[in-house]
Amino acid sequence: MRKLLITFLIVFLQLPLIAQINKNGIPFIQNFSKDDYNAHEQNWAVCADNRGVVYFGNHEGVIEYDGINWNTIPVTNNSTIRSLAVDSLGTIYVGAVGEFGYLAPDTYGKMKYISLFNKNIDSLNVGDVWKTYCIGSETYFCAGSSIFKFKNKKFENFYRDTLGGFISFYINNRLILGNYFHGLKELKNDQFALIKGGDFYKEKDVFVILPLSEKELFIGTMVNGNYIYNVETGESKDIEKYSKKFNFLSHFLKDAQLYNGIQLKNGNYVLTTVNNGLIIINKQGEILQHITKENGLGDITVTNAFESGSVLWLSLFNYLSYVEINSPFTKFDSKNGIEGMIIDTERFKGTLYVATSLGLYYQYFDENGFPAFKIVEGLDQMVWTLEKIITNDNKERLLAGSSVDVYEIMGVNKIKVIKYKDGLINCSCLFQSKFDKNRIYVGYRDGLTYIEYKNDNWITQENRYRFSESIETIAQDKNKNLWLGTSFNGIIQFNPEKEVLTRYGLNEGLPSLDGNRVCLVNNDILIAAKGGIYSVNPENNKIEKYDKFPDFKTRTDKIIGIFQENDSIFWIISKHINKNNIENYQYVEKLIQGDTRKELIDIPFRRVKNHNILNVSFDDDGSVWFLSTIAALNYNSLNEYNFSDTYYSLNRKVSLQIDSIIFFGTNYIDTTSNIVSVKQPENLKNVLDYKQNNITFYYSSPYFPNEDIKYSYKLEGFEKEWSNWDIKTYKEYTNMNEGSYIFKIKALNIYGIESEIAEYEFSILPPWYRTVWAYMLYFIFAIAVIAVVVKLYTRKLQLEKIRLEQIVKERTEEVVKQKDEIEKQRDEIADKNKSITDSIEYAKRIQNAVLPSKELAQEILPEHFILFRPRDIVSGDFYWFTKKDNLLIIIAADCTGHGVPGAFMSMLGVSFINEIVNKHEVIYAGDILTHLRADVKRTLSQTGKEGEAKDGMDIALCIVDLEKMKMQYAGAYNPMYMFRNNELIEYKADRMPIGIYVKERETFTNNEIDLQKGDVFYIFSDGYQDQFGGETGEKFKTKNFKEYLQQIHKKPMAEQRELLNTNIDKWRGRWEQVDDIIVLGVRI
Repeated sequence: MRKLLITFLIVFLQLPLIAQINKNGIPFIQNFSKDDYNAHEQNWAVCADNRGVVYFGNHEGVIEYDGINWNTIPVTNNSTIRSLAVDSLGTIYVGAVGEFGYLAPDTYGKMKYISLFNKNIDSLNVGDVWKTYCIGSETYFCAGSSIFKFKNKKFENFYRDTLGGFISFYINNRLILGNYFHGLKELKNDQFALIKGGDFYKEKDVFVILPLSEKELFIGTMVNGNYIYNVETGESKDIEKYSKKFNFLSHFLKDAQLYNGIQLKNGNYVLTTVNNGLIIINKQGEILQHITKENGLGDITVTNAFESGSVLWLSLFNYLSYVEINSPFTKFDSKNGIEGMIIDTERFKGTLYVATSLGLYYQYFDENGFPAFKIVEGLDQMVWTLEKIITNDNKERLLAGSSVDVYEIMGVNKIKVIKYKDGLINCSCLFQSKFDKNRIYVGYRDGLTYIEYKNDNWITQENRYRFSESIETIAQDKNKNLWLGTSFNGIIQFNPEKEVLTRYGLNEGLPSLDGNRVCLVNNDILIAAKGGIYSVNPENNKIEKYDKFPDFKTRTDKIIGIFQENDSIFWIISKHINKNNIENYQYVEKLIQGDTRKELIDIPFRRVKNHNILNVSFDDDGSVWFLSTIAALNYNSLNEYNFSDTYYSLNRKVSLQIDSIIFFGTNYIDTTSNIVSVKQPENLKNVLDYKQNNITFYYSSPYFPNEDIKYSYKLEGFEKEWSNWDIKTYKEYTNMNEGSYIFKIKALNIYGIESEIAEYEFSILPPWYRTVWAYMLYFIFAIAVIAVVVKLYTRKLQLEKIRLEQIVKERTEEVVKQKDEIEKQRDEIADKNKSITDSIEYAKRIQNAVLPSKELAQEILPEHFILFRPRDIVSGDFYWFTKKDNLLIIIAADCTGHGVPGAFMSMLGVSFINEIVNKHEVIYAGDILTHLRADVKRTLSQTGKEGEAKDGMDIALCIVDLEKMKMQYAGAYNPMYMFRNNELIEYKADRMPIGIYVKERETFTNNEIDLQKGDVFYIFSDGYQDQFGGETGEKFKTKNFKEYLQQIHKKPMAEQRELLNTNIDKWRGRWEQVDDIIVLGVRI
């Protein structure tokens, strides 16, 4: 009984000292099993080179890991690797069982083990090399009872203790040995000497020595206690007597069995154990973190640790692991006893409470002083929300809203139910009134209610505000209005005093009815919604984009919520929506918007972009909790490190075929030293034969955490742009041409930081038939062939010359005769052509006489123009107009053919129109065309029989009544364009000609149009639009014709004619005019 009481008192008195261990969770951990690294389970050592590539001492050899690929490098005697060390140049030194050496790349870049053994060393029975140290240019391989000193990889000295084995430690520039039979010794001046007070450690198994300061060392044993050693006095004190803060550490290490230890860059220490994982302590001996199998580590036995970049690498008996010890994020999840989907957290009276879908959990510290979680008794239902408040009596209270009732949390396992008489309430949110601290609004599945704290009791409001909507979020503005975010029906503004509500939905500007969360930010009611952050514009009562925040990445994504930490710090949680409208990764952004500083920070939070974060809460210690569905993530800005630290991409293999590798992944400075480098040496810049032009590059980036690393590549000499980012770690090129190339690769880590660019330079020779020697041979052969051909051809020409001279003589006489005959025929043809041309010119005068005169045109059409351009001397197009009483009749026609045939048709057309209008006095546009068609068919004897002439004409006819401001239009194929108020109005023609037609209708359509002053209309043939020209010889086209008329229709009519004429000539260029052209324009 007395022993039990003492144990209880020891643990009880230690509790205040251990309350901070893992207080806010465990760092992210990544474990690798033997199935991952494909070697023996047991691992003894770990380190990393200057590139970030990690090496592990394994039972089967040295394991190399570059973030993608695992590779085992055996040592000479195939023994177990006990220790590893890296020098300042990045060379990895290896201590094994009965063997030691180093790693170096061969001429192909393949990392290999180089033994430093020789015959003399081999005879000394080395044993296990438990420790290896690199000190400047010197390397010490420390075995159980011997030390081997090398300088620049050459054997320099050998030291053996006279009695017993030891474990060595390099501390504060001193090589100290823990000898079981002698105590602590130091290798000094090539001799082993007992240090001051070193005999205290006689028969003590010293496993760890770490520097606390220049004067004090922490010395730990596996089973013989732990001490603080004073370097100056030689005095050693048990850590429990040295400081009370070390008490719990001492208690922990007795059962855990200390095995190894290192000092971290931040001054803290890592102690690894045989039975209980590892701990991280500070210089005061306080345990800051405990990481073991129960909270995420792969195994309980940790043999070694090495800090590289932002992570701590660990070698374990059955795993390899890394821990993100420098990350600002830690987490609690099911490994710590929290079950269900995590929804909310609050720290109340020093205890952390976590609301989940399976109940309310509280944090406690077990008998070993480590945190765990238990469910609060009586609260094993879904807890939707936690609300920490201060009521009017200045007392802090914690309320929990569950799927059953609302509860007040009085303390651990002490709760008070706030019940409603008319049934259970499915509470989804709680909100303390900004105007009455004793009033708490309760959002539930069917509406809104509230509770009030009066006379030390909670009073429920039985008359609930029923909206038939589930209320998810509540905010209150300065006018006491409540703003309610519903599950599926938009936003509600509610005045609880007047019980007046206003709904906001799609019509008011909400992008969606679901997923809207309201919050109060600096007296503004904001709405987190799909597509961005919104607010209500009081002037028009519409929902609009909120513009008082800087432009952040999430503006077009789905905003989960905006959470205000204080007056100047806001947290914005959003989901990225991809092009397929699918939610994928998450944004977490910290917005600082103070008087002197405005900044948007997102880089640290990209680490958690793959977590489904739905809520944010703020801890009393200044840290922030991000609540994802499976974990409570704690962010502490004091733990941030430099996310933009340099890291590397590496070309890890280059192969020509599946089994033909020309580079194995490790560059070196030169072939003599074989020191590892990130840059490619000259002798690895391969020159390949042309048949080796199918190349595959494999690459990686040893950046950790290696989650979501993407790569981009570019092959200089073949590609001009970098590729898109992709997770693929290889790139193939096939059938490459000869030339010089540089393959470049870069990585993008989870924080969005790019790596240094890795380059692999190579060249491909041309095929033999495209080499310089081949071209020289081709040139010589071509000269020889040309010489032979010239000689043969010259001989042939001489013979031909003789023969041709005779033929020329004979033909000359014949040509003279033919010349006289041709001149005679030429004169006869010229006479006939002149006669024909004179006849056509006369026909032109007749045609011009038939057409209306310019004087008549100017008299009846003051504002008009006529662009008339026959293709030949006479035209198949014609225009005609007359004035009949108060009517102006205007016609533009295009007869079949052009030249003389077309002119005959135009003469017939003019004759028929004169007769129809003046004799028959037809004054309706459609009727004139109908009569004209009948005359043409009758005159040309067109009956529709096969083989007869299909001649006719296309025509546009307008009749204008200027007194009544009316116009008639009828057309056979040819439309009429009118511009009114700068707008084009097109009147379409009937799709039948003046002439025989299979599908002709009985009459032509008569279009009646009301005119306005300033109207401009145009009638025309198809010659302008069908004219070939431009750079490619295409038609001018109707579309361009309309657009050009649109441009010029406001100009004077005479100027329009000149512009049209100049434009068609410019378009035509070198092309001939293909058809007659007529364009007639009139302004009312």
